Amino acid sequence: MCEQRCHMLHDRDEHQRRRWLTVFRRKAMGDLLQGPYPAA
Repeated sequence: MCEQRCHMLHDRDEHQRRRWLTVFRRKAMGDLLQGPYPAA
């Protein structure tokens, strides 16, 4: 289990970058196909 935690900590910056990119792509596809998201 420690091994997995160590890898997660080591790759933290890459995981954050990929998470942001995924959110950005989903919003872009939603805007393209369904219009802008309503204000929350």
